Amino acid sequence: AWPQLFHGSTDIVNPTNVHNSYLELYSNFGILGVLALIVSIAIAFKLGRHIWKSPGGNNWRAIGIGALLSSLLVALIAVVESSPIAIPIVGDGYYLYLMSPVPWGLAGLLVTSHRLRSQDEAPQREAWAVSRLKCHSRQR
Repeated sequence: AWPQLFHGSTDIVNPTNVHNSYLELYSNFGILGVLALIVSIAIAFKLGRHIWKSPGGNNWRAIGIGALLSSLLVALIAVVESSPIAIPIVGDGYYLYLMSPVPWGLAGLLVTSHRLRSQDEAPQREAWAVSRLKCHSRQR
């Protein structure tokens, strides 16, 4: 229906946008772009899992969970639209694929919240270890 409506025929000689960020990424950056995406998804999954399982009571945990859920939403929207990850600009005789700042901003929030959350947990772990040592020394 789209080719007939906008181009007047069912043959599309020069398709401009596939409306799928993952296909756009593959067609523009190849297998190395896909591998970079897979590595970044694995890192985000690891950070998100650590933030999700950390104890509550900290604002950085809430920010990290918000960034994680927002990233999942962007990943779902990227299946049917290319604008969450990149912005295609099509003109007469040219095609540009500009990277969107949305995934980078969310990744930055996720990494920052993980680091600050880990720094906040370090004194708590030390205090717990000291209390365990004192408890063991009293039992002897």
